[in-house]
Amino acid sequence: MAAIRGYLREVVLLFILALIFSSCGTIKNITRAYVADWGTCLGEYNGVKAYYDGSNSCARQKYNHLDNYCTGMKWQCVEYVNRYYYKVYGMKIRVIGDDANDYFDRAPERDLHRYANGGTVSPQLGDILCSNGGKWGHVAIVREVRSNGIYVIHQNWSNTNSDVRKFIRMSVSNGRYNVGGFSYWYPVQGWLRPRKS
Repeated sequence: MAAIRGYLREVVLLFILALIFSSCGTIKNITRAYVADWGTCLGEYNGVKAYYDGSNSCARQKYNHLDNYCTGMKWQCVEYVNRYYYKVYGMKIRVIGDDANDYFDRAPERDLHRYANGGTVSPQLGDILCSNGGKWGHVAIVREVRSNGIYVIHQNWSNTNSDVRKFIRMSVSNGRYNVGGFSYWYPVQGWLRPRKS
């Protein structure tokens, strides 16, 4: 009997917590973020939409094409960056077989300048932020630069609406720009931008 009362107490407590959080919108946002269909648009920047991938460990082997140009595997981080650079700059930067962890080191093959994290050049709007962390690395597009950090848009990170506006801290000391990581395991190597700009 005591076990049943304890169980009922837990159920009532969980119900009360659910009511509290749902009135704040938290439950609704969590549900929306994780129940979305694969390929649902999460938001956009400069007219380039970012899509829901379902899981950051998910790779469906389906590819996206624009004007007969393959931007990559749907809806991976590199696919967004490739599509963004094609639509905004008219550049085809995809190197077949490369993962996000290859972007910084192989920037010249993409006709991109690279700027190391901790250097004297600040990130700019439209730059590709690069990490070689984890197994495949991660890339994102800089959408806003502030004195204390930057906002990026990317795919296949948290797979929530926060992917369209993730804040990453930045500090400036003695004219050097240090951008924090996407997470502890994904430090920022630096950023890339078209040679033309």
